[in-house]
Amino acid sequence: MKRFQWGKLVTLLGLTSLFLGIGILMQHVLPEYVPFLNSDFWQIIANIIIMTSGVLLITLFMNHRYSSRRSTKFSSNVDDQAFGELALNLIEALGGATNVEEIDACLSRIRIKVQDVDQMNQDKIQGLGFSGIFVSGNQIQAIFGDESKKLQSQVEKILHEKRK
Repeated sequence: MKRFQWGKLVTLLGLTSLFLGIGILMQHVLPEYVPFLNSDFWQIIANIIIMTSGVLLITLFMNHRYSSRRSTKFSSNVDDQAFGELALNLIEALGGATNVEEIDACLSRIRIKVQDVDQMNQDKIQGLGFSGIFVSGNQIQAIFGDESKKLQSQVEKILHEKRK
């Protein structure tokens, strides 16, 4: 599961508190000391600032809900042995070590270039826990999640051992 980002939480809560505090000050406290803040214009501005704090709070809530639900079957707590098993199963589903030409990973995807697409078993690959699979020519992209680099290194390690 994706790690919770405390920096975002603190930033959004701080901005929410700031906007809410400024809006309340402009509406209820400062008009006694600064007469021009009694005008309708400044009261509308104060209301907009208070509403902005509400929007920030809703954004914070939705961001937390979305990020906590977005996960793959494998989390950062998974040990190397589980990734090793997954890498073995992936190589097998790709048609064996001899069928895999290149492997690369970015933040959430693994890109694999194979020699023969017909040797791949896409249903088996999907069953390994990938969120989505895209095949274009002899290249396959599989959406895995935050641990794509770790899986790539395990696959490369196994491929290196098998090709010795």
